[in-house]
Amino acid sequence: MLSFGRSWWMRRKRLALGPDGTAAREALATTRVLFEEVTSRGGCTAEWFLEKERREAFRTVRDLAERRGDVKLRTAMRHVAASGDDAFAAAPPTRMYIGSSDQAEALQERAQEAEDQQRFQRQVDSCNMGLKSIEEALTRLNDLERRATGHS
Repeated sequence: MLSFGRSWWMRRKRLALGPDGTAAREALATTRVLFEEVTSRGGCTAEWFLEKERREAFRTVRDLAERRGDVKLRTAMRHVAASGDDAFAAAPPTRMYIGSSDQAEALQERAQEAEDQQRFQRQVDSCNMGLKSIEEALTRLNDLERRATGHS
């Protein structure tokens, strides 16, 4: 009976971890690098986010989150993906500012620059929240792996 109880417990822990624990770890690591790049730059334009690898990174985390059996891990991974979506949504378009002698155009350019700076700040804030969620997800993933394998 003791053997059955332990095997049931181990199976339950493996199910909580979900398939492809390594893939989840790699996706979170990739996303961490992207968030760190955005925060170190002070924000990025929409063009930066549209590169294929960057677009796919957040989708991959979201897809892998749905395959997790553990509620805490799934929630943390969903928050990571949502932070990436929020950062992209805040990304301003690439603008070309031409020094204009027209005062109205110059005022409009300064207003756009100020708006872009606010958007960059929202983007950095979203990435910082995403980095915290990544740490939570990795901590939970490590805990689940320890429990599933019995190694510390």
